[in-house]
Amino acid sequence: MTTFFDQTQTVTVSRYCSQGWWKGNFTEHVVKGTGLGPDCTLTVYSPSRDGVTARFNTQTQVWSEEIDDATLTPFYGPDGEQYALDYPDGTFPDWAIFGAPPEHDRDTQTVLHSGEAWTVYDIKMGAPYWDADCRRHVVSETCFTLPADHTWEAPPNTEKGFCPVLKDGQWQVVEDYRGQTQFDKKDATVSKTVTEAGPLPRGWTLKAPATVFDVWKNNRWQYDQDKARPAKSLSERRWRDAVLAFLLQRLEQFERDLQVAEQYRTGTLTAADYEHLLADRKRLCDYPDAAGFPFADRPTLSAPGQALADKVV
Repeated sequence: MTTFFDQTQTVTVSRYCSQGWWKGNFTEHVVKGTGLGPDCTLTVYSPSRDGVTARFNTQTQVWSEEIDDATLTPFYGPDGEQYALDYPDGTFPDWAIFGAPPEHDRDTQTVLHSGEAWTVYDIKMGAPYWDADCRRHVVSETCFTLPADHTWEAPPNTEKGFCPVLKDGQWQVVEDYRGQTQFDKKDATVSKTVTEAGPLPRGWTLKAPATVFDVWKNNRWQYDQDKARPAKSLSERRWRDAVLAFLLQRLEQFERDLQVAEQYRTGTLTAADYEHLLADRKRLCDYPDAAGFPFADRPTLSAPGQALADKVV
């Protein structure tokens, strides 16, 4: 209900918003026969301290108890955007951050709150960067942190057999043997494929041994007879035994043929061939005892003996 003044005068009033919250105290000049506006009251409220406010009840014409004015407390989103509540008794959202973000250049930088602290980021949208495998990437995030083992610097061009390697954030040009086979200098039977760029590990080489019996000496592989002797001896004995078995079969066949009439003989050996094979038998039996065995030359056989030896793989 509006009260009209019976005389012109100046009065002190408290003004409030549509929700009743105090907006301040003012001096109003009212003319006789008029009244105050709907947002004013002669029941003046004066805050007891800074940062508090009250709410006017238009029905009872009484101010509420004071509360802290939440609209005076700015808060921020994780992206640094500042907000304020609409009403003094409003509730702050769960994501509200009350510490202001650090000063930064809004044209070239942005901020992000991790939940614990603010971080200032240089805006790198569209900028290229490279990983340790020289793959090129492009920044697609506003708040971007360069991952570990990545760099803003493009990898250098390299010659064949070399490649760039990222170490401590800097490119280094190193040897590139990836895909090739490396051999253990301590054991010619051990090898593996190179999988990482850079110098070969100590004790390894790309030079392939000619045999499993090679040893690394004077910066090269050398055939080691002592290492090869057991296997070589076994191999030569097996060869001798196989040739000797063929030879004995032919000798036995010739001797059986001598016991039957000539028209019933099946062998093709002549008496001279028989003599030659007997001599070859002796040479083969003596071979393991020859000087330099098993690395000496194999015994020289007669033509029929050599024909039998040629059958042995």
